[in-house]
Amino acid sequence: MASVRQSVIYSSLSRYLLMAIGLLSTVVVARLLTPGEIGTWAIGSAIVMVLSEFRLLGAGVYLVREPELSETKIRSALGVTFLISWGLGGAVVLASPWVADFYDIAGLETLFYLLSLSFFLAPFVSIPTALLQRQMDFGRLLVIGVCGAGGGFLVTLGGIFMGLSYYSMAVGLAANTLIQMLLANRLSHDRYWRPVFRGIFPVMQLGVFSSASNMMKKSLLTVPDMIIGKLGTTTHVGLFSRGLGFVDFLSNTVQQGVGPVVLPYLSDKVRTRGDVGEAYLRAGVLLGGVLWPVLAVAAVSSLVVIRFFFGDQWDQAAPLASVLAVWAMMRCVHGLAPELLLSSGREKLLMFRELALLSVCILGVIGLFPFGLIYAAFAFVLVGLVDITLTTWIVWRQFQLSAQQLLKAWWRNAALALICVGTALALDLWIGFDTAPPWLSVLVMAVVITPVWFFTLGLIGHPLWQEVNIFPRLYQVFIREKRLPVSWVRKYHEVRYRKPLRKTLAGFAQLPPIPCQPEAEVELHMLTCVHDLDMALASLKSLLRFRPGLAVVVHGDATLTAEHKRFLENQVPGCRVILLAEADQAMASHPWLAELRDRIPARFTLGPGYDRQRAAWALKVLDFHVLAKRERIIVLDSDTLFINPPVELMEWIESGDQKSFYSVPWGPNFRLSQAACEACFPGLEYPERFNGGLFGYSRDVVTTELVAEVLEKLLENPDLPLYGDECIWRLILAHRPASALEFSKYPLVTNARPETRRLVDFSRARYVHFILKHRGGYYEMVARRVLAEMRAEHGEDG
Repeated sequence: MASVRQSVIYSSLSRYLLMAIGLLSTVVVARLLTPGEIGTWAIGSAIVMVLSEFRLLGAGVYLVREPELSETKIRSALGVTFLISWGLGGAVVLASPWVADFYDIAGLETLFYLLSLSFFLAPFVSIPTALLQRQMDFGRLLVIGVCGAGGGFLVTLGGIFMGLSYYSMAVGLAANTLIQMLLANRLSHDRYWRPVFRGIFPVMQLGVFSSASNMMKKSLLTVPDMIIGKLGTTTHVGLFSRGLGFVDFLSNTVQQGVGPVVLPYLSDKVRTRGDVGEAYLRAGVLLGGVLWPVLAVAAVSSLVVIRFFFGDQWDQAAPLASVLAVWAMMRCVHGLAPELLLSSGREKLLMFRELALLSVCILGVIGLFPFGLIYAAFAFVLVGLVDITLTTWIVWRQFQLSAQQLLKAWWRNAALALICVGTALALDLWIGFDTAPPWLSVLVMAVVITPVWFFTLGLIGHPLWQEVNIFPRLYQVFIREKRLPVSWVRKYHEVRYRKPLRKTLAGFAQLPPIPCQPEAEVELHMLTCVHDLDMALASLKSLLRFRPGLAVVVHGDATLTAEHKRFLENQVPGCRVILLAEADQAMASHPWLAELRDRIPARFTLGPGYDRQRAAWALKVLDFHVLAKRERIIVLDSDTLFINPPVELMEWIESGDQKSFYSVPWGPNFRLSQAACEACFPGLEYPERFNGGLFGYSRDVVTTELVAEVLEKLLENPDLPLYGDECIWRLILAHRPASALEFSKYPLVTNARPETRRLVDFSRARYVHFILKHRGGYYEMVARRVLAEMRAEHGEDG
């Protein structure tokens, strides 16, 4: 499996490259074909797109999510895709003459024949790509997707120049699918051609709901093409499709850019049981702060923007785009509602919402189109009004978020959009968008409106201003500190050492799986996040190679998903992985402790912006203790590596010793005054040296009541600073007899200085704990050494 960090990079790069190829294809094809030709294509592709949501029926999702995947299950998933995809492909072929007669467009018959090819090729694309996705091999998925899209675009261009008209786009789609099929089966580790039709019901059961949800979501953008194609002409369809597609592209582009910041913010609040209503409002306002000005300016300058992208043959689509931009602004108000409802387990409510909006869209387009094409666009405004009304009612009933709160939060976005629109209209009066070259008009708007938008954020006190305002930082660095804004030493360490460390840690995933012993009497507990997943695996495998007789439990924070859980379970067979949602559910049966778990993050002495770190520390204090299944447990940080057999740990495990132990740093790290500690915990001997990276205890001795008592005293005494979870564990273990591990055998490396490195004697040390991460390259050097040893051991074992 590839590095998690590399997977994120490849996934993002693939998404943006495909978006760029799609934009280029749309712009070029729009200039080479007429609105009537585009309209014919839109009718055919709209029908097929709706059907395509069912052609896999969740087989890909099933393969990615299934905890234990066998060859029979893979072939069953292939059987589902054969049954559904080939069945739908055959239905498309058989229905082609009827659809052509229904729309009275003879060319649709041949178009449907060409479009049906993708259905027959789909099983040979979906299965290998789903397996690559399960393995998080997004590098190969990037090659498959980009090569397919690029090849399909080139074939489409060739077909247009050969005079194939709208057929060229169907041929290009078939070429795209064919290229993906060839590459997917060439690059996939395993190839499956023979389906199995046993055990297909679990696959189909999962697929029905996910396919239906996706179908309704896409139908809102495709069904109008089918309705207008019947009631009007192909030119009407082409113009409407271009206006709607342009507005949807603007919305998606902005959301793709802002979403990686906004959506995790919302998800963190939901998962950590924060103020969901406040988080939803703030996330929506942040997104609207970018999207509303963009759409509002597009609404008043649609003609020049349409000409810039698609040429003047699409001028009639400009008024449609203006009206549809208003709908997109209305949709943005509750644009994060799907994420909110899904993250809170209200899938049925989301399905009801989407069904209601689709119904209004269908009835509105049918009822208003006879009055003119522009009225069909106003049907979407009606959809927007229903969306705002219905979703506002939903969030009020489910999350106690009132319409007044919504208006109070969104007025700044309205003011921001009005100022940007006013600037655009002033520019129109100045240079005349109708007569000036489109490229010049777009350039002037971008150059002038961007700084107007930026400074207006600060003028009206928009929440987004806190995220984008760089002036205080520049003043602090250049004027007060009189230095450059970049620490060149730090940047050097990032460039020089971080990438090699990531590559080395990813190598541990290429080693054979190393099982733990789930029935062992001692459990090892570790917390990790998606960014440290490779690090955590390296630590676990470096320990488990010495066969210490441990059960392993890995706790995930809000960033860890079911896919990461399967990854760990495959790499460390027998380990127990507890995702945050599962931990929340388990802790709910202990209301008293769950309340402490919710309150303790606010006690840590950290500035704003560390919500995730606070929540993670709370998990390490309570979840490790409460969710353990064994009486004796060992706690281990993920930034550790074992280089020699941990003799002391193995003796503690085998002896059944009830006495606690802990590792220590080189010197004292006692950061509290003895007087402050004495006031809170009278008579307690507070260890001057303590490292929370490795310690162990018995829950028979360090009881749940003791843990809760310490936490309650800390909550009652807010003046006692807490700099991390180890501050709490230092206090807890100080209440019972405990011994410190030798620093020379369990050292902690805190910086990259040579004198610090010399503290580690590889002939004596059992493990190394790296606080310095990549800096200085020391972690990477030790990791490379351990990885080489483990590879050699594997080679000796054959």
